[in-house]
Amino acid sequence: MSVNIDDFEEFLTDQFNEVRFANDLLRSTNNGVDSTTLDLETPVKKINYDLKEINSRVDTLINKNPTIMVNQIYKEKSIDDTIQSGLKSSLQYLDISYQRLQDDVLIPYTKAQKLQTILNKIHQTSNILRDSLIYIHLATRIQEIMDEEQKLSIERASQVTQLYSQLQLAIQQDVNLKSLQVIKTLEIQIGKDYRRRLLDYLVLTLTKECMNTFKIQNNKDTIKILAKNLFILSPPEFFNTINKIILSHVNINSQVLMKTINSAKTFPETFDEIVKKSHSIYALERILGDVHVKTNSNLLAEYSSQGKLQGMTVRDLFWSRIASNFKKEIDISFKRGGPVGKALQKNRKILIDSINKSMLKSSDRKDYQKHSDMMLRSISILSTEIRV
Repeated sequence: MSVNIDDFEEFLTDQFNEVRFANDLLRSTNNGVDSTTLDLETPVKKINYDLKEINSRVDTLINKNPTIMVNQIYKEKSIDDTIQSGLKSSLQYLDISYQRLQDDVLIPYTKAQKLQTILNKIHQTSNILRDSLIYIHLATRIQEIMDEEQKLSIERASQVTQLYSQLQLAIQQDVNLKSLQVIKTLEIQIGKDYRRRLLDYLVLTLTKECMNTFKIQNNKDTIKILAKNLFILSPPEFFNTINKIILSHVNINSQVLMKTINSAKTFPETFDEIVKKSHSIYALERILGDVHVKTNSNLLAEYSSQGKLQGMTVRDLFWSRIASNFKKEIDISFKRGGPVGKALQKNRKILIDSINKSMLKSSDRKDYQKHSDMMLRSISILSTEIRV
């Protein structure tokens, strides 16, 4: 019972695509360059012709081979019956086993998963509520302290700083807290108004305590508390405040040192006095080094770790700025020449000897040489011949 299907092989391939076939058929029947209308009748007639041809061949096949067709139908039915009768008991057993699996394992497991999900959500909600109560308690305590009529003291500022530190820890441990509206409201109030007031107090008080050598030498414990609280509350504010304190001392001492340019013989006494005053910067450096924060770190290490400082310490910044300011003025005066330039060059050895002698007193340690070198470099231009 052979059937000739050569004319229809294309329809049996895996790559056959009816849309592409229809498109190709349309294009083949509308390939005239001068045609302005689309011919749809011809491709439809061709398809209808193919359908009639297929139906005709099917009818012919059945009419010519009725016995074979009937036998084939009965044969397939017999095979189906044989398969069903042979596998019926096994299939029934499988159905029973699957149903038992469904009832005893899958359904309970699905329910357990749902319960576990519900339990997790309840647990998360419980944690959020618990943490929010802690946050609200801490925030309320901050409000109470900051709203008290008396002015802030160092003791109260330290207490509020610790409360802020605990608030930050609570947020870090449960980031979902910020999604609660009550927390958002509290965070705006205590995170801006109260925190700014506290920062202003710490910055101003720390700056006042570091105004001069006497205060730094006699208020070490106070400075430690203020510096640590400021760092805990805002590391950037801590860095900026220390920078401003150092630069304030730099400006005062630079102005005094500049006056010696017009009277070089006064340099030794003036510079010796500046070195003594610089002991306050040395003291501040030691204070910061004694305040431990984080793990295996201290305030001095944290300060020096700033990218723009490139590992410079408090004293490094102080002496580098003093030397830079002095060098700028020395260079200008020397290049200008005249009596001042000549006097500076004439007293060059006095300046060098004075720097080497006085810098020994800049600290209690033998690490003064690099700062001494900074100052010596600031007068290096005096070794050249002056212009008349």
